[in-house]
Amino acid sequence: NKMLAIDAVLNGYTIEPEQLYYIPLPHLETSDGIQQVLSKRKGDKRYFASRPSEILKQRYTKEEIAQVPEIYKFYATLIEEEEE
Repeated sequence: NKMLAIDAVLNGYTIEPEQLYYIPLPHLETSDGIQQVLSKRKGDKRYFASRPSEILKQRYTKEEIAQVPEIYKFYATLIEEEEE
């Protein structure tokens, strides 16, 4: 395994980060005009609408999107990589 790791570093092996999605909820905005998104608390199975937040689960992998209620899957939007 060490040789494999060394070879990977020397040959420029990179791991592509898994694509993440968020689900904006159409026609749902906060009173100050912020688009609400499908949210979930860690360890909870229930989804709800909330403004964007760092403490809630609001980014989903493709596998997690498969678990989302069917009505919301259509709104799943790929999160583009942030340019540095």
